[in-house]
Amino acid sequence: MGRRKRNALGFVLLAVGALLLFCCCVALIAYVVLRRVPEAAPPLQIGVLYSPEKEAWFAPLVKEFNESGVRVGDKRVEVVARSIDSGEALEEILSGTGEPVVWCPASTLWVPLLNQRWQEQSNSSEPLAIYPEPLVISPLVIAMWEDQARAMGYPERPLGWQDIISATLDERGWGAYGHPEWGAFKLGHTNPYFSNSGLLSVAAEGYAAAGKVRDLTAEDLAQPATRAYIQKIERAIIHYGESSEYFAQQMASRGPAYASAAVLEEHTVIRLNQGAYGRLPQRLIAIYPREGTFWSDHPFVTLRGEWVTPEAQAAALALRTFLLSREAQEKALQSGFRPADPAIPLANTLIGPASGADPFQPQTVLEVPSADTLGALLQAWQDVRKRVNCLLVVDISGSMGEEDKLRAVQDGLKLFLSQLADDDRVGILIFNDEISTLTPLGPLGPKRPEIAQAIDALEANYKTVLRDVTVEALEQATQAYDPERINAVVLMTDGQDTASWTSERDLMRRLEEAGRSERVVRVFTIAYGSDADKDLLQRIAEATGGRMVEGTPENIRKLYVILSSYF
Repeated sequence: MGRRKRNALGFVLLAVGALLLFCCCVALIAYVVLRRVPEAAPPLQIGVLYSPEKEAWFAPLVKEFNESGVRVGDKRVEVVARSIDSGEALEEILSGTGEPVVWCPASTLWVPLLNQRWQEQSNSSEPLAIYPEPLVISPLVIAMWEDQARAMGYPERPLGWQDIISATLDERGWGAYGHPEWGAFKLGHTNPYFSNSGLLSVAAEGYAAAGKVRDLTAEDLAQPATRAYIQKIERAIIHYGESSEYFAQQMASRGPAYASAAVLEEHTVIRLNQGAYGRLPQRLIAIYPREGTFWSDHPFVTLRGEWVTPEAQAAALALRTFLLSREAQEKALQSGFRPADPAIPLANTLIGPASGADPFQPQTVLEVPSADTLGALLQAWQDVRKRVNCLLVVDISGSMGEEDKLRAVQDGLKLFLSQLADDDRVGILIFNDEISTLTPLGPLGPKRPEIAQAIDALEANYKTVLRDVTVEALEQATQAYDPERINAVVLMTDGQDTASWTSERDLMRRLEEAGRSERVVRVFTIAYGSDADKDLLQRIAEATGGRMVEGTPENIRKLYVILSSYF
């Protein structure tokens, strides 16, 4: 019996010992595993700003790069890319609201502008943007409807800026080319302060005016004859704008009635002809101005701000290598770009006559001007750009008193006016359940102080007569129509129509008639807040070839600045 007890006790002790040993082993294994598998390191993120023109090529490649697992040290690289117009990106970088590691504007032209302003702002002799490397290229062209290009002599006769001037100045319009039914010659290009194609357009105009292809100087641009030449081209402008995408959309939807020609990049013409923006009434032809044009070289630019670490620079180098790989460069052809790698052939690609392009053009390439010359060029454009007849329409109904909505609009209006010249003509209508004239259409300069005071004094109350005020504004702007100016209405409202006598059907009929007129007044609309009638405001804008944007108290100031780019 005693032996059995001892045996049982020994068995229990053995079992307990085995259990303790097992627990110790488990604890040891867990300790070793936890020691050997540290917590995953956060990714190394690098910010990239790139121009919208290359979205179809650039965005998928960034996704592919992020999924490839590229590492710098023990960190996986993650690119956070954002599409933004080149001019807007420049301002964002300089203001410090964006701190990207890489900037990919549409052209190297933007790099000296950024560096000059950065050096002035920071009192530094060091440039901010370094090592610009072209990623893809696309020449600046004048996109013309094929029938109209042929009427001007294409393809036997090389066309250029001088032909645009001749067509603009001839009072017979297209009648001078045997087609009076086409009306006046109408040209569009974007605002050079916002958009790459606009900046390149004005630079090309400057070279053509000076009779040069390189070494353009501020002294050249100061010559009266040079300024007169640029002004003659600008007289044909229907309006400006912040992006070539808008012009592409309008040409696709409205055809030759919208514009006879627009200054775009070659790849945009190709995409238009491929149906990327909708079915065209006829093919567009890329005209490579005989006086010369620029390459949009879409450079990869690494920034050297204090926020850019050596690790971030190494990650940027890896991204650049990936984008310049043969596979990535060949994909550029699918979006209508020419690869930066000259070894990749253009034969049997979209760069050809079927897409309105000529792979053997341009024959004359213009030299990128210096930062000082670009500054003088922008000032020359500001001095001679087409002036505006603009009627601002502002909703001051009761709902505008909520959440500082009116205060934000007041600030936005003043910013809008600050972008205009003293000899621009501006009027302001305000409305709730009544329509009042805050200031009639007239030169802005003499009345700037009183307009600012009147805007600050606005108060919100009562109902909304949106349809009535749209008709009233259209009638006033049409009566004051000036063929030498951009004629437009900018209408802002935050709600539904609650008190108009005008029916929606009658409103749209009047707008559509105005949109078909040779004396077209374009209506740009702002749908302010979630309660705005976005559908109606979109149709109001579309009927006249204008644009609708959606606003909030946070972005309304920026939207007014963007809309000012059209004028």
